[in-house]
Amino acid sequence: MAVLATCLGYPRIGITRKLKKALESFWAAKSTAGDLHRIAAEMRIRHWGAMKQAGIDQIPVGDFSLYDHLLDMALARTMSRGLDLEYPSAVKTLITTDTSQTED
Repeated sequence: MAVLATCLGYPRIGITRKLKKALESFWAAKSTAGDLHRIAAEMRIRHWGAMKQAGIDQIPVGDFSLYDHLLDMALARTMSRGLDLEYPSAVKTLITTDTSQTED
């Protein structure tokens, strides 16, 4: 019987807290949402590559969050039900923007 290795979650903050710094730069209006999404995409690809190189058989996707994964899920579920809570538009934009990346 083969045993598969999996990863239930990868630290999203990144080496030297790269995501934290990028997010704070965006919040301070020192960078754009595009800059933040570019850094996040680079980090996801790097993390997937690190897990692949480590021999992980089942690499998780869709678990990345720019800030709070519980808020992301709550907002996604609320929006899928047709409700529109009063979240700041910047939060809605960051959470709902499709930044999915595919890798061959």
